Amino acid sequence: MTDNVEAFTQVESGWVLDDGAKLGNRDTFVGFRGDDWGQVRFGRMLTPLYELVDWPYSASNLGRTFDRGWQAGERFNFDRKSQMGRYDSPMFGDVVKFSLAGGNGSSNHKDSNFFGGSISVTPLEMLTLHAAFEMADDTEFDANAVGETDAYFGGFELRPFDNFNILGAFKTGSFEANEGESGGYKEREIDAYSIQANYYHGAMNFRLGYADQTGKTDNQKDKDLEATTISGEVGYSFNSVYTFVRLAQQSSLESNGTRYDDDLMIRIGTEWVF
Repeated sequence: MTDNVEAFTQVESGWVLDDGAKLGNRDTFVGFRGDDWGQVRFGRMLTPLYELVDWPYSASNLGRTFDRGWQAGERFNFDRKSQMGRYDSPMFGDVVKFSLAGGNGSSNHKDSNFFGGSISVTPLEMLTLHAAFEMADDTEFDANAVGETDAYFGGFELRPFDNFNILGAFKTGSFEANEGESGGYKEREIDAYSIQANYYHGAMNFRLGYADQTGKTDNQKDKDLEATTISGEVGYSFNSVYTFVRLAQQSSLESNGTRYDDDLMIRIGTEWVF
């Protein structure tokens, strides 16, 4: 549009459970960007907080514990959000960048809204720090619960050597039901953390990870909110193709009330980067 303003758009589809592959059900937006001032987007996209939760801190299926926004009663933050505006800054001085977002909440009326943001700081070449927050009013938290949610996140990526890194993150969130819309409880709190290590040997990658979640309902410890994941991965990169074998031992409560205390997942996959 000008020397420093470029307009862009994206429409993304994806297979989402029984909903099928509807056009636009993933990141779909319009926006403007410039090298000096960053970018602004409007539409459906990841929230700043969830972008950090999702990657890299939920890698190797640690998201089964660390990223549980899909589970009814544990939705402290959005993942993708429609009717959202988001600004992403450029990197300032190779040290810091930030994102801000806001928009409609889970209901289409003026009292249902959310806002959030994130910041990434690289004080040393070997260290990157992340922090994020998200708050929402009149959020549909569970099938019969509507209220206020808030979530906070902190994480780090430490790279002491070129072929080795350690990553860790902690997130906490809470829910308070609106009057008369509790769904059986008034308040709920959840804390979770994940930690992983990656070692690269030539084209090989070895990864170990662990994630844990605990929670309270109405200020009482709630064992139904507990979840853990232990994962290990071996991968091989050839040109733009990464092939891996992944094992993940998981324990958590499903939405149907079934607890899996000894759920071993074995996954063999290939990723193409283009």
